[in-house]
Amino acid sequence: MKCWLKKVFLLTAVLTAFLVPRLVVYAEDYVSDAAKALQQTTVYVVPGTAGTDIDTASKLQGMLRSDDNIVLVMLPAEAETGTDIYSVVKSLSEKLGNQRTIGLAIGNDVIGYGPLLPSGVAADQMHRADSVSNDPVTALGTFARNMHTWLAAHPQPTPTPQPTPVPTPQPTLTPAQAAQRAKVAWGVVLGIITVIIILFAFRAKSIMEQNKKAMERNKRLAVLKPTEILLNDLQERVSDIRDSRIRNELNSACLVGQGLLENLQQTETPQGYTEEKFPKSVVNMDKLVRALLGHESGKHPLPPETLKQVKDLLLNFDEYFTKLQEGNEEAVELMTSVIESSNAMIDTLGFLPKDK
Repeated sequence: MKCWLKKVFLLTAVLTAFLVPRLVVYAEDYVSDAAKALQQTTVYVVPGTAGTDIDTASKLQGMLRSDDNIVLVMLPAEAETGTDIYSVVKSLSEKLGNQRTIGLAIGNDVIGYGPLLPSGVAADQMHRADSVSNDPVTALGTFARNMHTWLAAHPQPTPTPQPTPVPTPQPTLTPAQAAQRAKVAWGVVLGIITVIIILFAFRAKSIMEQNKKAMERNKRLAVLKPTEILLNDLQERVSDIRDSRIRNELNSACLVGQGLLENLQQTETPQGYTEEKFPKSVVNMDKLVRALLGHESGKHPLPPETLKQVKDLLLNFDEYFTKLQEGNEEAVELMTSVIESSNAMIDTLGFLPKDK
């Protein structure tokens, strides 16, 4: 039986070598190795990764706590061959049962991913860490500290561990069963060859379709770019608000908005209503924030009733972005109508500062 199987697999390897160009599968290999290692530890550093040394793993381990649900991973730049860092971290998360918060560095690129956290939180904390770090090792350590701070302010439920599958015992094959399996294996070899030929016949068509999708996605990203810039500016303006309650709620709303924006940027296809309305919602939020800042500065005071309305609307933007992300058109249209009516009144009465 073993001899037959060896011959079958040897023939498969030889035929594949002649008919199929060798494909680099660095990313999947690295993801599999990392997922396996993270079953026993919370830090995985591929030996020889640029910018690391023999002490890097222990240094990163020292940034984590014993009860952390956070893992830190460092892969060499070649792990991104034929893919991108978001696809790699998503694949790694799936292999970990989507139960861990991941800080990943591939070469000089870093990303935070937390499927159990509110949308955009892990990515935002890594972005903040990367902006004050000179190298991926420092960025991962700072990300761990940022997550500790955020989790202390926003406690999360303990994730439910996934049960370890129990392998099924394999029965010993009889000679007749072995012969039948060998025949099946030959059929599999022929099937693989047929599939390979079909795949390569349609390769050119697939490449053209991918290029078309890439062009369409680039157009969508260009349309969303002004919203990304405005949202970043808006986060800075929110930090200047004196009313602590409004400031804290808007910081949370900005995190949700940042997560929603990242989802729109990462999806391959347009998101319809959500993608259409999100840029306008950020503009409306910015107008209300600038109106409140103008009032707090004393340069553009608002009447008491108008001030109350502005604050009430700002306190609901967290829910507004959530409804928009869910595609709840009825709720979004109602809230948008109230917000735009308020903004129109502010514009008409001249309460909105002209300087940004």
